[in-house]
Amino acid sequence: MLSLLVLASAYSFTSAIEIPGSGSAWRLQLGTAPGIEEVEGPGGTNELDEDGGFTLEVAYMMKSIGESNLGYVWGPSLFLRQHSADLGSGVSGDYTAFGVGLKGGLSYHINQAFSLEAKPFVDVGFGDISLSDDDTTVTFTDTDASVYVAYGLLVGAFYDLGRYEIGLELGYQEFDGEVDVTSADETLNYTGGGASIIASFGSSF
Repeated sequence: MLSLLVLASAYSFTSAIEIPGSGSAWRLQLGTAPGIEEVEGPGGTNELDEDGGFTLEVAYMMKSIGESNLGYVWGPSLFLRQHSADLGSGVSGDYTAFGVGLKGGLSYHINQAFSLEAKPFVDVGFGDISLSDDDTTVTFTDTDASVYVAYGLLVGAFYDLGRYEIGLELGYQEFDGEVDVTSADETLNYTGGGASIIASFGSSF
């Protein structure tokens, strides 16, 4: 009889943490981004002193949860991102990009509120370069915005507060941003990569 009670209790506990279902969430995400490490042009490649950056995203994430509490999470996003480099003498270069992204991967729900996610992502858009010092910011008039591509991996934890959710993600990202120099009929490539940390605030339903 005792063994039957133990088995029944174990089954009840296991069933209680099974969370099959699906849902979605709007997420506002703000965090860091890697800086510019190199610029490549017709004259060769120059290494730069990377100076970090930031990322701002709005994402719509859809979630599907299986009976084992392991599921999928995926969705599109809109992003605004800046990668910077210290050029010396108080001057910094900022590559600013905007565009759309797609991310998707696995999620694991520890309980009704707490979940873990691991998601590869890719972002595509356009970007341009500007220089700034302590007093002014200059956007080059002889450059045109060109293609920007970024990709990487995000691993994070999320806590569901009911209608809302909060989360924190750690990631790694590589990026390649082009700029067309119209006066010289050439293209410059700004590249870099590194770790990022992103805070997420969302509304789930």
